[in-house]
Amino acid sequence: KTRGKQQQQQQQQRGSRRSSWKNRRGNKKQRYGSFSSSGGGGGGRQYRDVNAIFLLDKPFNVSSNDALQQVKKAFDAKKAGHTGTLDPIATGMLPICFGEATKLAQILTDADKSYEVIASLGKRTTTSDTEGSVVSVRDVNHVTRDMVYEMVDSFRGEQMQVPSMFSAIKHKGRKLYEYAREGIQVEIEPRPINVYNITIREIRIPGYHEVDGKVFVDDNHPASLSSSGSSSSSSSSSS
Repeated sequence: KTRGKQQQQQQQQRGSRRSSWKNRRGNKKQRYGSFSSSGGGGGGRQYRDVNAIFLLDKPFNVSSNDALQQVKKAFDAKKAGHTGTLDPIATGMLPICFGEATKLAQILTDADKSYEVIASLGKRTTTSDTEGSVVSVRDVNHVTRDMVYEMVDSFRGEQMQVPSMFSAIKHKGRKLYEYAREGIQVEIEPRPINVYNITIREIRIPGYHEVDGKVFVDDNHPASLSSSGSSSSSSSSSS
């Protein structure tokens, strides 16, 4: 009788442990979403349903797709996509959409954006940014503050813009920069853009240095321009 009671108690304890384990597993499933396994036999990586928008401060020298894959892996997410493309040299906000939130990706891509830009005056490169090789240099000693403000002001408002050949915009299923790297020129249609505002934060030209409207005499720096602005466009591009 004693042995029978002990066996009965042990069976009850095992049943209680199984029930507790199932409850914990069910709570975990509710908290994290359903899981699926890649590969047969359940030996692959497990992915879960995630429905959210993750705001990533993309670091320098990382492509938007590489950043997307790293974040997707960190969350073990089944489905993810980013909203627009930031060049590897660009840093800043890159919204990443998971699951159902990917339906909002196009809305975010078409939304107004703000950029901060540093431009070096008098230099032209093969890619129109710092990644390319310098192909020409012009003297900028004649450039004045008024010339800079007049030039920057010309970018305001609605206008048609021809995207750079080194942008991620697609042409016949391929990105433009892929054609450019192969030395292939394609005809690019101008696209409408609207620059709502541009604010010059800093100017450095020979003999003149201005920061947020304050003027300093500075002869030791090459000509450069730092500005920030807000714009909208009908396409996803980097400036």
